[in-house]
Amino acid sequence: MVIFRGDFRQILPVVTKGSRVDIVASSVSRATLWSYCNVQHLRTNMRLMHSNLSHGEHEQLQNFTDWASNIFW
Repeated sequence: MVIFRGDFRQILPVVTKGSRVDIVASSVSRATLWSYCNVQHLRTNMRLMHSNLSHGEHEQLQNFTDWASNIFW
């Protein structure tokens, strides 16, 4: 099992003296193995589900989680 994380548009490979087309063509999502990958979108913060935090700490962590999710999604 291999887990890839991140925005593949922001982590393009380095292709020496390659054009934009060459760089995009060598990205992970264009690889032949990509068709065998199962993409999962993890959006639930499991730490909040089973934590022993006070109400104020839980609310603060939830607010941060919502803020961070808006940045990445």
